[in-house]
Amino acid sequence: MYRIRFHIRMDKCIGCPSCVTACREEHDLPPRADRRRVGEMLNTKDPEDELRYFLSTACNHCIDPACLKGCPSASYRILENGIVWHNPDTCIGCGQCVLSCPYGVPVIRDDTGTVTKCDFCLERQQRGEEPACIESCPSGALILEKVYDPQKVNYLDEGKGPQLPDPGFTKSSTKITIHKKFQLEDLVRSFRPAVRPLEPHVSLILFTLLFSFSFFTSISLFVLQWMQSRPFTPACFALTSDAFFAKLSCICDSSFCTNYLASVVLSLLSIAGAFFHLRRKERFFYAIRGFRHSEITAEGLSAFLFSIFLLLFVITDVPFFFGIAFVSGFAALFYIIKCIWFIDPLSGNSPDGLLFLLPGLFPLLF
Repeated sequence: MYRIRFHIRMDKCIGCPSCVTACREEHDLPPRADRRRVGEMLNTKDPEDELRYFLSTACNHCIDPACLKGCPSASYRILENGIVWHNPDTCIGCGQCVLSCPYGVPVIRDDTGTVTKCDFCLERQQRGEEPACIESCPSGALILEKVYDPQKVNYLDEGKGPQLPDPGFTKSSTKITIHKKFQLEDLVRSFRPAVRPLEPHVSLILFTLLFSFSFFTSISLFVLQWMQSRPFTPACFALTSDAFFAKLSCICDSSFCTNYLASVVLSLLSIAGAFFHLRRKERFFYAIRGFRHSEITAEGLSAFLFSIFLLLFVITDVPFFFGIAFVSGFAALFYIIKCIWFIDPLSGNSPDGLLFLLPGLFPLLF
């Protein structure tokens, strides 16, 4: 069996949007949902060179695709011929693959709320036809190549293109040929591409705030309950005033169960907030399919288990259930931090989102 891949000939591309138009018509794509794009490049090696050079890009059908790893509904699959195929019928519209892909290939359709990406015109190939973009290219700049021995192909070198991410990150299968007179650093974009701002993701912000507050509140309550049951005051609290410590004990005595239930409610509300983030809410149950590889799925399942076992602890007062709830909550918090910190591997760490965890630390101040 062989793998197929795109071979992009920059030295032949004339910059016409034939491939973009053919792809758009073939797959009936709405505005701002193109699967293929053409970028314009300038020669920085020779400032007097007024020619424009072009690079047509689409999905690279990576050997180690980041979109597949990030999808919580397991809507991505690698076919035998190397095509990274997306199933729109199971897509929940969370947009995680959009954030995961370093090339920005997956896009969300405004009409359906699901993701669309290049599938190498799989249906056309099954009919014995070439992909629409390759068939429509007037200069032969797009070629479908069959790789019979992938072990002999140097994907890391052949996948390098001007102003593109390092192909080693996802092991891009695309082969890019530039003009022989240029080096990669000689070509830069002739204009700054239009930036489409990301959505504010208010529901995910609420999830982070409410869950962190719920988790640290439950820890504070459990510690206070344990301190109340001790026959002595720990040395680390020797400087704590008796009146203040007595006040905290009174709070635990009078509303211990109520406070724990409030933590459970906050945790469930946080999960509900994440649910409203989905564009296809009726398919939310598909989100558990990616538990083997998706950090988003692990985050949601851990938060749900935290809520369940914390509720069991409130009902039974068995510390074992609180232990499981603590481990589940800690795992959920770990995945929340990991997703925020490494949300974009190209731009480096993005710690600003961690600020939304700070209000959750408020219960520990007591």
